[in-house]
Amino acid sequence: YNRMKKIVFLLLLFVSCRVGAQQFHLIPKVGLNLANTTGEVDSKVRPGLNVGLGGDVMLTERFGIEAGVYYSMQGSKYNGNGVSYTDKLDYINIPVYAKEFIYKGLYLFGGPQFSFNVNSENKASSDHATTVIGMNVIRTFDCGVGLGAGYQFERGLLVSLNYNIGLINVNKAWASNSNPKANNSVVQLNVGWRFAL
Repeated sequence: YNRMKKIVFLLLLFVSCRVGAQQFHLIPKVGLNLANTTGEVDSKVRPGLNVGLGGDVMLTERFGIEAGVYYSMQGSKYNGNGVSYTDKLDYINIPVYAKEFIYKGLYLFGGPQFSFNVNSENKASSDHATTVIGMNVIRTFDCGVGLGAGYQFERGLLVSLNYNIGLINVNKAWASNSNPKANNSVVQLNVGWRFAL
């Protein structure tokens, strides 16, 4: 856990150190999450939002590094015995992506993402009642990989689509059906604005 935090810090420090020598862009973003957890039986997508602030530094005319900090609503939904359940797993995500423009404003990106759980609740809803309880079995840290593509318009508007898969089981214990092995899985559609500083 501490090693991962050091890696994140060093990567962000590297990006910030390049600002003085290369062009730096600030990129606020907001978008739609289609989140799920792999490995859980009959789990369904939980829609949500992600919002935050990123930035990139172009190391060459076409290649750069993009990093950011985003609040991301994740988790999953499922049904059982006439009750619908929603696992609300919200994270602070810190992606650090390599970014390559391949044709005009079209670019590809990918790299690691470091995530810190800030909210974990299970909401159970039926015809009779709704209850919300905290989930103490969720790990506070996740590390994943993201891949995506985007398009940068000349005036600053950008759109992007990416997929992130977590590499760490979100459940602390998974030796029973009540706590299955599960990994975060999120499709994100974002819009943002990129401007030079």
